[in-house]
Amino acid sequence: MVTFALPPELVDQYAKARQLIADGQPRKIKTLAVVSATHGEGTTTVAAQLAISLASDPKLPVLLVDANFRKPDLHTRFQVSQDSGLSDLLLGEGDFAALVKPTPVKDLVLMTSGKGILDPAEFIKMIDLEEKLLGPAVNFGYIVMDCPPVNTCPEAITLASRSDGAILVVKAGETRREVVLEARQRLVQAEVNLLGAVLNKRKYHIPEFVYGKL
Repeated sequence: MVTFALPPELVDQYAKARQLIADGQPRKIKTLAVVSATHGEGTTTVAAQLAISLASDPKLPVLLVDANFRKPDLHTRFQVSQDSGLSDLLLGEGDFAALVKPTPVKDLVLMTSGKGILDPAEFIKMIDLEEKLLGPAVNFGYIVMDCPPVNTCPEAITLASRSDGAILVVKAGETRREVVLEARQRLVQAEVNLLGAVLNKRKYHIPEFVYGKL
């Protein structure tokens, strides 16, 4: 289950990240991909907590999407069923309104990953994300996607390139610099709007938001 109460210093850091996203010049940020270089860097936690922070603005609701078909985890964090989610929507096997699940957080709803996909990279490449997901989600202020690692999962690049912006999660003290730079290069080559990086440490989920380009 996601922890909804953060220490004051983390609340401030999320607020700064939220403001950076809100001020996303020159491009307005609505769809946000949260990615990492490798597995285990805390992308799911960051995506969830960022979505919670964005939902604190009462203007428009926030949609949190589990776009990691390989290792979905948001359903576990929010203690809901994984069944009937993003894959079902993209396959045309479910209605958008019926596939979103409420959360304990006001103005935040969740779309789980749904049924398993054999080849996520090919599946995402062939899908019209604008028509299937972004169009039906027009009434949401933000769409935050928890994505798989960039260096090992090609669909992460596809998802990030179809988003308005991306945040790269880096596990401080463990992820090697060359691994992070490889992820950055992949994102840059795909012309992803890389907003910056979240430095993810052991004690707290987000002790620091690194502004600007990497």
